[in-house]
Amino acid sequence: MIGMIGAIRKMKKKMSAFLGVIAAGFLLAGCNLVTFVEEETLSLPLAEHELLEVVHEEGEVTITGEEGLEEIIVEVKYEVLGEELEEAESFYRANTAVSLESAGEAAKLITSIKRGSNQEQANIHLDIKVPEDLPIVYRQKEGGFEASNLSGDITVQHGRGALAMSDISGDITLTDGAGAASFERITGQLQLNINAGATSISESNGTVLFTAGSGDVTISNHNGDITLRSGNGDIAINNIDGNVTILESKGGKLEIEGVTGEVKTPE
Repeated sequence: MIGMIGAIRKMKKKMSAFLGVIAAGFLLAGCNLVTFVEEETLSLPLAEHELLEVVHEEGEVTITGEEGLEEIIVEVKYEVLGEELEEAESFYRANTAVSLESAGEAAKLITSIKRGSNQEQANIHLDIKVPEDLPIVYRQKEGGFEASNLSGDITVQHGRGALAMSDISGDITLTDGAGAASFERITGQLQLNINAGATSISESNGTVLFTAGSGDVTISNHNGDITLRSGNGDIAINNIDGNVTILESKGGKLEIEGVTGEVKTPE
């Protein structure tokens, strides 16, 4: 049975009104817009949890590992944009939710935005602190995602938005829809399937298995074998201590240099 572990909630409200185009670049039927903002903090003791599962709707997310931390801490920021402050607040209360619960051996963080026919625009931003060695299974529909200072394995299913991962010692398995992606100082296997967007990998160690749909690929200063299949985009690979195999490169320039091992490219 999934039970809610007592979440520590600290809430504060910030409400501000502003002109759409002039103040924030938003336009809604030529009217003045308002933003309703609510913040809260959720926490869950690590206890016997062996991984963190995140299911996220829309909004920016940062996950940071901290040595010695014995709980999961989530700073939540709700933002709702609408024509009237009362309507935006009402939408927040009726249609947005975040829960941090215990689900057996997993801690589960779920966000929800119910839209229906409402014209209000909403995002839920998350700043997540976890024990650095906690494995993570992550799924997000839309929004930026950053992860750093982690030593557990990470599985990511990411929809649309920029993605950055750095200082991670663990295997990464990623399926990404669209958006620029960067990987820096990764130690572990990188298994990537990215539909669209420029990708860079640098100063990393481990096997790279990469399928890229469209977008430029840059891999530099890497220790480990690389296998790449690219649909459309320039490929630049340099300073590699290992073998490089290009299974397919349909469009774009291919530049490979400074490889200590064997280089195989399509005939």
